[in-house]
Amino acid sequence: MKLLNVRLSPEDEAMAAELRAGGIAMSELVRDAIRTEYGRRRRRLRPEDVDALLADIYARHPDPAGPARSRPDIHDRRAFREAFRRRVRSETER
Repeated sequence: MKLLNVRLSPEDEAMAAELRAGGIAMSELVRDAIRTEYGRRRRRLRPEDVDALLADIYARHPDPAGPARSRPDIHDRRAFREAFRRRVRSETER
């Protein structure tokens, strides 16, 4: 097993001494902290987490107001060409 040597500030040293005096093993405390942080970083998203995450994104970035832009049928080359021309014209007029 690898030995981990950590430098402590005077405040951290005082807290560690008080914890040790209270019967807390520093090795267990460090292992628990490492496992907790590792678990937090490697957390798997559950479906309910994804739903909440998406709801938050949609709340921060709502769809623009006004009617939705119609999309041409990309399989109809004439409809797509006409829609493309309209869009390019409208952007160049700005």
